[in-house]
Amino acid sequence: MVLQFVANWRKGVCVMQSMLIIQVSLILLTGCSGSHKYEKQINKILDWEANNGYFSENLFDDVFEIIASDPNTLKYNFSDVNYMNVVDADDGNVRAYILESHGFGGNPSLGFDTRTLIQYRIGNDVYTYHMTDTYSVIEKVAKLDDNQYLFIAFYGSIAQGEHNHHQARVYRLDKSGVHQLTRVFVKDNYLEDEMEVYWEGKVSPEDAWGSTECYDEENYKDEAYCGIYYNEFNRTLYVSNTYVFRENDYGGSEVLDGTFRRYSWNDGCFKDVTIMGPYEAKNKDYYIRIEQNKDGSCTYKCWNGCKKSGKPNITIHGGKRELWDELGFMDYDSWISLDEYSPLGERYTFTNNGYVYQYMTGWYKGHMYEDLDVYNPQGHLIYSKNFEKIDLDL
Repeated sequence: MVLQFVANWRKGVCVMQSMLIIQVSLILLTGCSGSHKYEKQINKILDWEANNGYFSENLFDDVFEIIASDPNTLKYNFSDVNYMNVVDADDGNVRAYILESHGFGGNPSLGFDTRTLIQYRIGNDVYTYHMTDTYSVIEKVAKLDDNQYLFIAFYGSIAQGEHNHHQARVYRLDKSGVHQLTRVFVKDNYLEDEMEVYWEGKVSPEDAWGSTECYDEENYKDEAYCGIYYNEFNRTLYVSNTYVFRENDYGGSEVLDGTFRRYSWNDGCFKDVTIMGPYEAKNKDYYIRIEQNKDGSCTYKCWNGCKKSGKPNITIHGGKRELWDELGFMDYDSWISLDEYSPLGERYTFTNNGYVYQYMTGWYKGHMYEDLDVYNPQGHLIYSKNFEKIDLDL
């Protein structure tokens, strides 16, 4: 009896497992077939040769109607659609579909005559919204807060990209549509509605990781990356300083400044965090304080003993701030990080009457550093000790 019961129970489990597998397979098959069906329909509408290399507003309407008619399209993969850019937010709840009248192939207009449909989920419902801006290509959508998203768009221009710019805006998405938020970028003590970067003769880097310097064979360190980039892990916006130009050999001008300002999302707006707050550390020998000035240089202050009291015994101006990762050290102002693992640390270097003071904090070659090294004018290490970082927020 017991054996028969076990046999029947196992048989029932197998049947239920088989039914579950069939149901899951049907769901996946339906999703795949639905995506494939819509891709075929859209590719038939966006036929480059049949439309003589130009897509009309009516074709745009037809494509967006297909997407808007089915909420499940928000999760479909449209990678096989030839002439439509699809940009997903990091949380998967917002998607931008971008169409361009001249297509994203052949001879693209680099942002002119575009149409963008925003598709987004609130709760269990999916909504669509037609963006009114017809001169941009959205490159990045990132969640900031509940129903608030950062949009970074590329704007094309005359002469196939010789005059371009990036633009960052913040939008609130609700059941009534997509609404731009105002006064959300704190720049030079003013609240602005958007962040823009203009440049001439340069393009955005395909990969903005690490140093922003690039080299050509003739001019070497003569290029500059320009644009706006967002690190979704630390919620930092990198905005290129693109107002330093030089005349080129063709009578035009080129951007030379490859440095960046940094803005961090906090309390409903992006605040400038390019200049760090004061940094303090101590050991039994010294108490040190490092401050970064408005021009980007650093100041070193040191008190003998383990307490900060009265005037510092040593003050050194004109210090340099650097960051490092697995590739080595680089200037802080030229650094872009788009992941959650870098930089690995920072180094502050000061020179005083031939003596070099270097303070390092972070992970470097298998060790954690919170150290001060001092070298004499002959380059010999005369002091090297660990320090304890002071939490100034307490």
